[in-house]
Amino acid sequence: MNCLVELEKLTIGKTIELLEGEEDVEQFELFIDYLITNDLAGIVDDLSVFPPLNLEWSYPSPITNAIIDIGTDHMTLREYLKNWMT
Repeated sequence: MNCLVELEKLTIGKTIELLEGEEDVEQFELFIDYLITNDLAGIVDDLSVFPPLNLEWSYPSPITNAIIDIGTDHMTLREYLKNWMT
């Protein structure tokens, strides 16, 4: 079973219900807090705004899929990449 594929269907609360011990729940909550605090994840109400990622693997590469959140600044993707690469 691919955990990410299965867990993407569940809310955080439903995922916690699947955990077996209090220590597991605490570790999971710390993990979620870490992701949110470090802007690696966010809480949303409507998952339909996120298209499913293609999980097909076709060649070895450090990065094959990404979601880029460019925020509210009005720059083109090319400008962002140029600033990021320098």
